[in-house]
Amino acid sequence: MSSASDATLSTQEAAERLRVDARMVRELIRQEVLKAEKIGRDWRIRRDSLPAAEARLKRTRGKGGRTPTGRSKQVCVKMTEEEFLRVKDTADYLGLTEAAWMRQAALLPPSGGNATLTRAAEREIWKQIAGVGRNVNQIAHRVNRDGAQQLRPGELERLREEVHGAMAFVRQLAGKE
Repeated sequence: MSSASDATLSTQEAAERLRVDARMVRELIRQEVLKAEKIGRDWRIRRDSLPAAEARLKRTRGKGGRTPTGRSKQVCVKMTEEEFLRVKDTADYLGLTEAAWMRQAALLPPSGGNATLTRAAEREIWKQIAGVGRNVNQIAHRVNRDGAQQLRPGELERLREEVHGAMAFVRQLAGKE
């Protein structure tokens, strides 16, 4: 063995014993599952921390390498295609997975309060609302300058639908629908 001490292993040696690659060993070190010390550019992993890593890996094997989230209960919900598409569209719009959005919606306070949006999702919503406002302003400017006959066919109707859709979404987020 090439380790400096019988009490420690190199990253590669630990990877071989755990039957994972070196990146996973470094991730287990980062998560403090494996106890290790960095010496120069290399990690020296304590042998006595391998059983904890093996137990962690045993819990996550067969799950695509995901680490446990602490969630152990699952709810199956049947819905129509239309309902599913609404859930998917809303989740996509908020930058969430369908499951994350449904979990967030299900955990709303009973008073019908709002789901807590991530800052990124909130910024995205405001960017899109601002974009709709800019579109309205540009079209109004063109209509005032050139007259309504210069608009492309259906442009005014498309804009109206976009504005109504954005307003309905904002009302839904505010809990007013």
